[in-house]
Amino acid sequence: VLGAAKAVIVPSTGIAHLAASLGTPVIGLYSPVRVQHPRRWAARGPQVKILMPPVPNMNLITSQEVVKALQQL
Repeated sequence: VLGAAKAVIVPSTGIAHLAASLGTPVIGLYSPVRVQHPRRWAARGPQVKILMPPVPNMNLITSQEVVKALQQL
């Protein structure tokens, strides 16, 4: 399923790593809280885009930002 997906939008989960390892574009949604920070947990790869609000309020990531990130991938 992940390999056939056009893109995957996920929070900080193992699914992001699995999709990225298959070359599927990934939009990762991460909190700036230290123990959840993408510097530690984010999937890696050329098709990975990370979105993170400046403060611990995930509502600050807008749907427009997600769409823009998808378009950039």
